[in-house]
Amino acid sequence: VVHLFRDAKLVYRPHRNESPDLVNRLALRCALIVERSIYPIELELLKGGGPNEVISFYSAALNNINLIFGPSVHCNCIEFNFDNILTNRDRKQAIDVYGSYKRLESEYFKIYRV
Repeated sequence: VVHLFRDAKLVYRPHRNESPDLVNRLALRCALIVERSIYPIELELLKGGGPNEVISFYSAALNNINLIFGPSVHCNCIEFNFDNILTNRDRKQAIDVYGSYKRLESEYFKIYRV
């Protein structure tokens, strides 16, 4: 992700339940700015002043952002080989979510396969 968007200022907004230790290690390794929030990203964007571009792995937030903001917030989905890291149940869910993203693909909703 860092290489795909190397010319961008990357801000990582972890999920509310994400481990602080994991977030700190990721931020150090990838030189990310971390901005925590108690609210979902969709609400943060509705409050204004948020980014005009979002990068995410599979998350319902991408569908929601696309529905709420349309082309005013560009969505970038990172698709990766998750066969060795997800359980069978989670893998099925990820396949379904990525399938829904493929229907949204446009100049405002891009999928990067890594």
